[in-house]
Amino acid sequence: MIEINFNQLLKNYDQDLLNDLRGFGKNNEYLKYWVPGTDNFKSFSNLVDALVEAKIFNFKIKFYIKSIDIEKIKNFFVNTSSFKEEGLINDDWLTFKVEINKSKYDTFKKKYIVSKNKIKEQGIDTTKSVSFFKSQEDMMEIYNKNINMVSSRNYESKESLDGKNIFKETIDDLCLKFQIENFKIEKIIHNGSSNPTLSKLVNIFCDIIIKKNIQEASEHGVIFLEEKIRLGNKNSLINGIILPHQAGRLFSELNSIIRSVEKKYYIKNNQSPEINKDYFKTSEKWKSLDLNEKKNK
Repeated sequence: MIEINFNQLLKNYDQDLLNDLRGFGKNNEYLKYWVPGTDNFKSFSNLVDALVEAKIFNFKIKFYIKSIDIEKIKNFFVNTSSFKEEGLINDDWLTFKVEINKSKYDTFKKKYIVSKNKIKEQGIDTTKSVSFFKSQEDMMEIYNKNINMVSSRNYESKESLDGKNIFKETIDDLCLKFQIENFKIEKIIHNGSSNPTLSKLVNIFCDIIIKKNIQEASEHGVIFLEEKIRLGNKNSLINGIILPHQAGRLFSELNSIIRSVEKKYYIKNNQSPEINKDYFKTSEKWKSLDLNEKKNK
């Protein structure tokens, strides 16, 4: 039975130490699927999701009681598991021995999702909405300069795609067709555009997402596209974090397109998104760095 120190796990994540554990040994398999949430309880809930995904149903987990709402933890276990408290350590730490009941867990998660969707339907207070910059240009100047430095295959084709999971989207005068099988983007074609820059941009995007899981393509495809073109010229530096809608209208529309395709695929196949399993291995170079070197990166 694996034993988890929840607070130490969060600390290791913050210090990038989990990269040394991911992918090594069955007991660490769940780390491939875990990302902390916006608060400690959400981080705990995500952790249990990751354990279940890795088919680890029996475990011990220890909490520093001043860092998390223990009653919420107990309520979670009541609804998903059989568990036993193993007592306080110096009045500051509490350990639970847990056996997840998969049936109870699935029922609980479905109820939680329904409840969360009802909250979303109530809307938000528009007086507290946040505005953000959105480029009205097709592409910012830096991307127009760099795009021809990036090589790509040509996905323009007059071929007609047949099959159950063919999805069609348009951007300006360019029509994109996606063929998806078992969640993977198996084929993409387009009819070309009168705007050569748009055709080039779409070709680079297709190179990035082809053979990728549709969820991975939806979540990260345009982010990788923006970065690839921006870094085409290593002297082109932009301060801060760049989001797709800030790079230009075409990036924003491609982002909308791939997310629309993902949604249509799930609806057509009666599926729903799960934990993104497109996990990329940590490079040997990164593993060889010590903690201070990693922080300096």
